[in-house]
This record gives sequence, C-alpha cells and structure tokens, in this order.
Amino acid sequence: MKKRASVKKLIIHLRYPDGLIEQQVLDGESAEAIVNSDRGATEILAPFYNNRERHLKTAELVKRFGPHVTALTGNKEETPITPGLVKKLWSLKNEDGLLPAFMMKLPDCTFGSADLQPVISAPQPGADPRPQIIRVSLQMLYPDGKPANTILKAGEFEGIFWSDRAAIEILAPFYNTTERWLTRDEIIALCGPAVTSITGNKKEIAITPGLVADLWELKDDGGFLPAFIIKMPECPLRLEYHPSAANANRLSWRKAA
Repeated sequence: MKKRASVKKLIIHLRYPDGLIEQQVLDGESAEAIVNSDRGATEILAPFYNNRERHLKTAELVKRFGPHVTALTGNKEETPITPGLVKKLWSLKNEDGLLPAFMMKLPDCTFGSADLQPVISAPQPGADPRPQIIRVSLQMLYPDGKPANTILKAGEFEGIFWSDRAAIEILAPFYNTTERWLTRDEIIALCGPAVTSITGNKKEIAITPGLVADLWELKDDGGFLPAFIIKMPECPLRLEYHPSAANANRLSWRKAA
C-alpha cells in the first residue's frame, strides 16, 4: 500500500466583500482539487475538460451554482462540461453580484458527470465581487494512523491537488505551455532533499509535466509520498509530506521562489 496521506477535511476561511469572515468546510474525500485564481480556473482546471465526454444535468448545475447558471446553459436537459463553460462559470456572478471564491474538482461520480462547484455568498456594493481565501487548514490522516494538520495562508497558493488524477491530469499538463525553471536550491527547499534523485546535480531544473508526475511519486526519507501538491502563484510547486522531524523545517518553508 502506498504511504500517502488522505486529505480528510479542508477548512477554508473566506473574507467576503463586506468584511465578513466565514468558514467553509469541505470533505476532502469528496473532492480532489481546488483552485482559487484566474489562472487556476482558466489555465489549469478548464483545459482538463478538453475533449472529455463529461455532461451534467442542468438541474444539477443549477443546484450547485444557483439559478443564474441558466444564463449559460439555457433550458437544455444536460450540459456538456467544456473548457469554455468552466471559464464562463468562473466569471459568472450570482444574483447578488458575487463571483465564486474558488472552484472544487470532485471525483467522477457513477454517472460519469463532471464536477465543478463554487462557493458564493452575500455581496457588498462597490467592493471586489470575489470573496478571498484567507487561509486553508488541511486535516489529514497518514497510513500509520497519525493525524496531521497543515495551514496554508493567503498568497501561498492558487491550487491544491491531492489525487493521482488531480496531480497528473489536471496540474501537470499546465507545464506544457508554461516555461518555468527552478535552481537546485529552490527545488530542494520546495520538495525536500530526496528530489535530487530525480534532478541529479543540475543547477537549473525545468518544471515539466513529467517532473510533476515524478514529484507526485517521490518518497521522502521516511518512505512517505506527498499528501498533496501546492501550485504557488509564481508557478513553482511545493510538496507536503508526513510531518516527521526530518521534514519539520521544510514543512514550515513558505516563500515562493
């Protein structure tokens, strides 16, 4: 069995345009990724639906997004989930004038329907119409039975991915069209010293889809796989492992390269 943590719960602290702070609690086992930026929604999540047969009953879309979604879908019984629809949903205001705070990718259900879900709440006239994430607390359970909690603060991420599909099929392809290099010291700080088993002694390393896939399967010195991959705003990645003493310093590293 792979020694990878299960993300059990995400507690997302949001600041709404009127200054109200609220928590949204998500079941980590009912999701596999969240994105909370224009790039995360339109350049990382949306392309996942290119040439994929995914449909959702329009009534279910209305249930998830609100009745205003029919401005995009019309009265069709089913709606195909396409990159264009994802982008439009990210920019779709609800009846109160608010935009989604984030989008959540859910695992495929029995019927093979696609799964996007925003969180939308009350507005404040004249303010930024999109609620902002202040921080996210991820509650995890490792195969050895040890619970762990990681807190990510605003500005540290624009996407969190914690399944094979999310890491390899959603996040990794983003680096087909984005050129980003890290120095040896930067990637060690972000991913731990074990990363040199992949990168060798190269002074600079290109982030590629293949590298992302390799990082997702990279064991730390305790034999644990990453619990999740963080997509940082400046395009680097960061891995989160088991909270062992050997990883303590790296787990507290929070500076984007």
